[in-house]
Amino acid sequence: MIPCKADRDLLQVGFLAARWGHVEVALAILSPLVEAHPERGAPYVGLLLAHLARGQLREALDWADRGLRMTDESEHPDLHALRGVALAAAGRNAESVVALRRAGDHPLAHAFIGRADVMERSL
Repeated sequence: MIPCKADRDLLQVGFLAARWGHVEVALAILSPLVEAHPERGAPYVGLLLAHLARGQLREALDWADRGLRMTDESEHPDLHALRGVALAAAGRNAESVVALRRAGDHPLAHAFIGRADVMERSL
């Protein structure tokens, strides 16, 4: 959770930019939040989503990995789940399954784990 209302508002705008694939806008909004609150997972998730929306898988994975290093374990399920999606999109199916399993009960992990298991077996 981001502490102050202004930061939460910026986070929401950053997520909208990410959702629409406006990486530059998302970076401009969310990067300062990462610097101000490096222990919080949400800005990393937004940046990861922005790069996923643009098909920039290497950058998405970089933000996931950075978020996993910098944040508390309680912030990790979203990052693991989205990392799993990015890995699957990159064709790295076995790694995707591992990341999705690390996300635990995250709904996105449940949605993708079956698909990732099928992809892994088909290789």
